[in-house]
Amino acid sequence: MAISDWALIGNEYETSVTHNLRTDNLTISIFKDNTSLSMNNVEIIDSNTIKIYNGEPMNCKIVILSKE
Repeated sequence: MAISDWALIGNEYETSVTHNLRTDNLTISIFKDNTSLSMNNVEIIDSNTIKIYNGEPMNCKIVILSKE
């Protein structure tokens, strides 16, 4: 995820990620420079999309796995 993929909405940044796993039973991990990060919030939109919220945009790697 690149900094340019984030949009400022209100007072925080958000980005949508399409994963095509067809489930909302997910494990979501976010990394920057091989360090695990916590975001302000992660919202499951539907069985193929999540939305991530954070206080600032950042370059990061998002790993999404199905728990099924």
